[in-house]
This record gives sequence, C-alpha cells and structure tokens, in this order.
Amino acid sequence: MKEFLNLYSHIYYHRFEIRMIATGDVVVDAWTGAVIRNNLLYAAEQVYIEIAGQTLREQIDAFPLNGTHPLYKDLKDGFPKGYVLTDFSHSDLHSPAVSIKKNEIFSFSLILIGNFSEYRSYFFKAIRLMCERGIGKPQTPFLLLDISEQSLSGESQIMAVAQADLSEQLRYPVCLADFIQSDEPDGFSEIAVRHVTPVSLFRLKNNRIKKNPQQSYQDKSNRFPGLYQLVRSAFFRLQKLYAVYMTNEEYNPALFESELMETYLEKAGYPLLQSANMRYVTLQNTQKKGKVNDMPLAGYVGEQVYSGYFRKYVALLRFMAEVGVGNETVYGMGKYEVEEGENGRKERQHFKKISTLVIRFKTEINPSEISTFRKEITHILTGNHNGQDSKIRRYSYPLIQFKRLNGKASIVCIEEGTERIGEFFANIRQSIHLGDNELSLELDTVNAYKIPVQTWNSDFTYSIRKWYPFNKINHEKFLQMSNKETKNAFLEEILIDNILSFAKEAGVRFELQPACSIIDTKTKDATKNNFVSFDLLFKTNVSLPNYIGLGKGASLGFGTVVRMNNNETKI
Repeated sequence: MKEFLNLYSHIYYHRFEIRMIATGDVVVDAWTGAVIRNNLLYAAEQVYIEIAGQTLREQIDAFPLNGTHPLYKDLKDGFPKGYVLTDFSHSDLHSPAVSIKKNEIFSFSLILIGNFSEYRSYFFKAIRLMCERGIGKPQTPFLLLDISEQSLSGESQIMAVAQADLSEQLRYPVCLADFIQSDEPDGFSEIAVRHVTPVSLFRLKNNRIKKNPQQSYQDKSNRFPGLYQLVRSAFFRLQKLYAVYMTNEEYNPALFESELMETYLEKAGYPLLQSANMRYVTLQNTQKKGKVNDMPLAGYVGEQVYSGYFRKYVALLRFMAEVGVGNETVYGMGKYEVEEGENGRKERQHFKKISTLVIRFKTEINPSEISTFRKEITHILTGNHNGQDSKIRRYSYPLIQFKRLNGKASIVCIEEGTERIGEFFANIRQSIHLGDNELSLELDTVNAYKIPVQTWNSDFTYSIRKWYPFNKINHEKFLQMSNKETKNAFLEEILIDNILSFAKEAGVRFELQPACSIIDTKTKDATKNNFVSFDLLFKTNVSLPNYIGLGKGASLGFGTVVRMNNNETKI
C-alpha cells in the first residue's frame, strides 16, 4: 500500500523564517503562537489582494472547493488553513508569559502549503505591518530584520521583503516525495515520537470535547494521541491539505476512496507501545477585553516509543511533522519530531526489563467504585457484561490492575497487559457509568516504562499501601503469634512470596535469593474478608516497578508499591 501514499507525493510546502528585533523590553503574556497568530491576522485585514478583490484575511478564510468535490461536505464548515506558524524562539510551555529584551532577536517560521505560497508577498506585508504596529505588553514595535526561505537540508535564501516581489523565484519546495523511500522494506522498526507543542486530535470548546452529532473517529476517542490516532490524523490532514491547496482540475478518485484509505491505515494499530512519558497541558490564549476566551489551546506533550512493522508510515509522519497535526496548527500546536532507530530494537541487556503502562484519568474516584470501574473497563476490553475476562482471570498474578492514584481513576498494565490494553484504546468511550455517577475517560497522563526487575547486592526502599497478605490459614497463624519480631518475620516471608508470584508471571528469574525487611508498619482496619491490611515501609534487594500491586486484591488497587527515597523512613 506504499503506492497509495505515492498518489499524494507531489504535495509541497515552503518554509520561511522571520527574524525581527524588539525596540524595547516587552512581555508576551500568552502562548507566543497565539499572540503572533492573532496579531498577524489583524494585520492581514489591512492587506488588500487586488487580483482577488479581497483582503488577505478574507483569502485565508475563503473555501475553494466546489459542491462536486468528495470532501466538500466534510470541509465546508471548517477546513485547514494554508499557513502554519511554528518554531517560536521565545515560548515556554511551563509559563504563561515570556520576556523579550530590547534589541533581542525574536524569530518564528511561516509555512505556506501548496498553491498558498502564491500569497507570500501579502503575508510579508502583513508581517511588516504587525511589526510596525507592535505586539506584547506594553505594545512594542519590532524592526523586521529579514525573511528567508529555508530548505529541508538547512540552506536558505533571503527574500526581498522590502519590495515583496512575487517575481522572486522560490528555490526550496519541500515535497512528500522527498521523504518516501521507494525501495525501503516494511521491516521491523522502533520509532520515537516527541510532541514538542500540544497535540489535540479532537475539537475543543471551553476545554471540553465539542458536542457534534457527526463526530469524527478522533472526536469519539478519549483524546490520547496513540500511534494509530496520530497516523490517522496525519493522513487525513494530508488528504485535506492536498484537496484544498493543490491545483487539480481533474483529481484521481483513488485519493478519496474510503476502502483504500482504511486498508492503508490498518497496520498503524499493530505496533507496541514500548515507553511513554506524556502529559496534558493547557496554554494561555490571548483574550479580548471584556470577552470570555472560548478558544482553548490544550493537548498532549511528551514522548512515546513504539516498535513493530510500520516503516511505511514513517514518510507520512516525517512530512506531517513539518506542517503539524491536529487542531490549531496556525497557533504552533501539533508540532512533533520523529526519530527512527537505525537497527530497530536496541540490544537486550542481560537482565529482563518489565514493561508497565500507567494510565491516569482526570476524574476522581472513590475506593468503593474501583470494583465497578474494573467491570466497566473489562467490558470495553471484552464485550462481556459480567465484567469477567478469561484472559485476565487465568493469571495467578493480575497483569491489568485498577487503582486510585492520587485520588484519580487509574489503570496499571504489566507485560502482556500492556498489549491487551490496546483494545481499550481502540474501543475507548468518552465516559462510563459507575452506578449513578458518570466517570469521564478523559486522560490525564499516560506513562510507559521498561524497568529492570532483578536482585541486586544493595537494597531499595518501598512503601506498600492497604496490603492484604493473608488467606484463612496464614491469618490464623499470624493471630497466634505473640511478639512484633515474629509477626514481622512472618509478614516478610509472605511479602517475598508475593514478589515471587509477580516475578513468575512476568517471566523473571532471580540470580540471588529475594530478601525483605520491614522498617515500619501500620495496621489498617479489617475490611476485606475480615482480614487486616497493612501500610508498610520495607527494604528489598529486588528492583520493582512503581504502582504494581502485591498480595490479595492487587487487581482492585490493594497492595500498591511505590519506591521511596533512601532517607524516607516513615510511612
């Protein structure tokens, strides 16, 4: 199906770097992309295109497709714009404001897609007007230093911005064909995707999913930009940009054939998530005085690493990394980077690394609701209304565990459980019902780890909360013990057995004998089968992943383990 992507191979863009100098100290008190975009559009209203009989702002918003085009109905109420703003020299995801000093250079990139590069001189005029009018607080003029066209390899040419002459030849079109390797096999690969600015693959209003009776695939998902969602979004954005900004009097019907598209996208759901460190962020937009800001800028940033047979998507992802994916790319959103491992998976270490995936939702959950939460998620995984999954229940140690982490509904997946949870992301809903309450499945964070689980010559300190170590027999033994030392030794033996049970199911064999020593103990109330539970602080020579459960009820959040700092000696 690589030939299918070749149908779009001649789509192109031009990248221009704009550099300007502040004439005074200025503060940009919102996301830099929002400030530049909104000021540039204001200036675009003052730039008149005589041949079109309208302003540049009107040209940007003019929908060019006629009613016979296959995408007319999908795009008539909203279509991707022909420009992208990106790579701002002054921007900070962690701070709502950045400072630019007097005589300091500020820069950003303007990308014009396809035939929209014909309007470059009008964009240059708007940029010059924006500089003269001033931006930031206090509203400060900037001196436009230069505008240069940038090539993919880093070459550049300075544009004649004073005259903004359209006769000046553009030298560096970047085409999708530049990224396609026709002789590249679709072999095993590992790819890292780093979301530099927030990516949002769904429509937002007031930082909530916009209600739409004709929701797209992305709108029906739970917001997380997994590889399948990213590839799908990148492809459909490519298709729309091609339809709107590539001049085709006669288009190839195969470009919009739904069966071909779905066949092409099918394998994007196969790769395995190897690691992830993602978080959801919201950026400050500019706001008109006296008006409510109803255009939020929010999405996921961070890194994901996938492995599998998916090289045919690398060209698409690399090209679209240049022009952004998802919503609000005109604000600099959806910027990401792609890095492919040269030799696929890295060589394995002599010890085994255990894959864990920790999924936190934004909604808080009560401890009493975890059992129902497990049942509803299991139903999504299996379609079984009884909340029973033989693929989960057959394990002596549960590989998918449901928890309350920092008060929020969470799922912890281990080894094979990380693969099975892919079914959850493929069939995700916006919410589930927990009795009379509704729990939103909007994600807060998704973190994947590969942790070496082995025995060492030194100890690690862990806490374990609401640990239920007993069955009926060992509970009776425990009650007959008279002193604290004997009881602690008995609990340490059970804790070692719990660790061995986890290791056996994860396929780990220890070189040394596991050992545990309890530092501090707090007895909890008897709430599970009339057995007491414990909060412990303990040391062990085994390195364990955070948030796994040990003991009874591990699948329901009991016995959750967290590694402590060496100087922490109290629970």
